[in-house]
Amino acid sequence: MARKIQGVILQAVSLTGQNRVAEEIQRSPATISRWLSQEDEMPRCCEIIAALNLKVVPKSAVCVSQRTFEAYKILAAEHMRAVSREEQLSWDE
Repeated sequence: MARKIQGVILQAVSLTGQNRVAEEIQRSPATISRWLSQEDEMPRCCEIIAALNLKVVPKSAVCVSQRTFEAYKILAAEHMRAVSREEQLSWDE
C-alpha cells in the first residue's frame, strides 16, 4: 500500500509541477526535488500513511465508507433492474 501511496503522490507532483508545489509550501523547487528523490524519506512517510489506514486522494474526490458504498451498489442494481427502456433514464420533460 505504501508504494501505491508514493505513486499517487509522485503522479500528482508530476501533473502539478515541482515549481507549483514549491510555491504552495514556500520552499525552493530544489528542496522539493531533494525530498522526492531521497531513498528513505518519501517511502517512510508513505509507510506511516499506510500504517494509519489512510488514503491519498484528490481534493475533488468524494469518499464514503465501504458500508455506504455497498448500499449504493445495491440501490443502483435494483434501480437498473427496474429500468426496461433507455427512455426511463432520461430527465427530459
